[in-house]
Amino acid sequence: MTLSVACAPTDKSPLAPSTPNFSVSVVPHLVTGTVYGPGGTSICNDMPPGGQVAVRAMFESGGPSAVTVATCPTNTYTLNLNPGRYYLRVQPLSASLSPLPWRFLDQTPLLHGGGDATRDIPVETGLPLGGGVLLDGNPVGGVGFTLVYQQPNLQPAGQLQAALLTSSASGGWFDNFGRHPAPIQGGIGYRFSIDCTLLGTRALGVSPASPFVFPTDATDVTCQIETADAEPFTHDRNALAVTSYAGDIGGQSPAFWTVRGRGFGVQFPIGPSGPAVAPVATSHLFRGGLMVGVAPDVVLTGVSLAGYEYQCGGSCQDLVADASGHTAAPDPHGKFIRWRMTDAGSPEGVGLQVTQESFDGDGTNYVLYHYRFQNGGEQTTTFWAGVWADWDVDGTPLDDIGQTALDGRLMYQASTSGAGTYAGTVLLGAPVTGDRFFTAGTGVVSPAAQVDALRGASVLLSVPAGGDHRYIHGAGPFTLRKGHSANLWLAVVAGHSLADLTQAAAAAATDVDQRGRGPVN
Repeated sequence: MTLSVACAPTDKSPLAPSTPNFSVSVVPHLVTGTVYGPGGTSICNDMPPGGQVAVRAMFESGGPSAVTVATCPTNTYTLNLNPGRYYLRVQPLSASLSPLPWRFLDQTPLLHGGGDATRDIPVETGLPLGGGVLLDGNPVGGVGFTLVYQQPNLQPAGQLQAALLTSSASGGWFDNFGRHPAPIQGGIGYRFSIDCTLLGTRALGVSPASPFVFPTDATDVTCQIETADAEPFTHDRNALAVTSYAGDIGGQSPAFWTVRGRGFGVQFPIGPSGPAVAPVATSHLFRGGLMVGVAPDVVLTGVSLAGYEYQCGGSCQDLVADASGHTAAPDPHGKFIRWRMTDAGSPEGVGLQVTQESFDGDGTNYVLYHYRFQNGGEQTTTFWAGVWADWDVDGTPLDDIGQTALDGRLMYQASTSGAGTYAGTVLLGAPVTGDRFFTAGTGVVSPAAQVDALRGASVLLSVPAGGDHRYIHGAGPFTLRKGHSANLWLAVVAGHSLADLTQAAAAAATDVDQRGRGPVN
């Protein structure tokens, strides 16, 4: 990186004295070294033939970071770094023959002040991590868990993962190489980056408390969860199971996890025993739910947008239940679930009151939602409403495509291959305005951009390339005077093909016609 500072006279008259330009350059320098394994010999002695080892410089100041890869039998590295303060991390890129940790962080900082430097890195044997996940007191496998470095100010933040773990049904942890028990670097501080849960469970806590030094503070990491009460709030009459929480489709917003527990998500197809207590990837919908937009830039959501690149505005989850949801007695159409919500707790609230009821579908794979919006404020309000959805169809987020059909009423995602699950939403009972796909990592989505997507000022009807996509699906506009109300119907649909999906959408539309488009009881 070159930093240039140009000095020139501010007086442009011919009498002004001339001053030569000058520049100050920051010149990178080489940092070289040897990576040793346990016992002081080459790390390649603890690697499979041709194994690769990555060495990354993570900076606290200076930057940018740099990485290089050595292929055994070579165990030396060279990095080109600007002056600054760095930590060096070694990562074997293939399964080790001995219990080397997946990532080893040299805890002595590299103070790179200019000029070439040498730093050897001795990698130590990892120590076995005990513990695991207990569901109702019994070990359960398949739960993902991540440890990240506690070291403050390390950059880049996306490289802070220290261990990717999966619980074993017999106790303990597998690492991402499938080694059990997982070997973890000792003498270093860790914290947790995610909650440890399964679909259909409630998180009780993780011990030891985060942060902790392993193994000084603890030799085991244990996550305790219990079966939640999500089942009464889950539709499962057909092969499609959908948990219906207040404003949240699938029950995946973290605000519910310690109260009612994590929902079952959107599972398809389910077996005779119903939705499964299972890893999060079992749900085709990672997170989704109700979204309301008031121009120019007020967004009210029933689903949490925390952790996404969508700017939250005043709150990441604005529509909150103002009374306990309940499951009513089955009607002729099957189970229905009612929630009442308000935006009163949001700093952006406009006095909106929402009643949500969801209904079992018939033998076709859909679940029906009916929203009644009532203006409890003093001023006339115009808004658009619909759904925000982050589908990860078939458990893999990076290979999805997105499409729009039925004149914009149907938005859906499927795997790039076209095989597997098709899943999406259908808007009914109001003019569709918004059909807008977004792709993760392509930039921050402001509240104004979200409102534009709901009202159709910004449209993207398809994303044909595989990726981690989300969408906003909107209808309206709804203009309500004080005390007046309006209605919107929505169906969650799934199938094994686009034909299945459109059949489910048609069945949902027929269901709405039979029920009528009047207000909720």
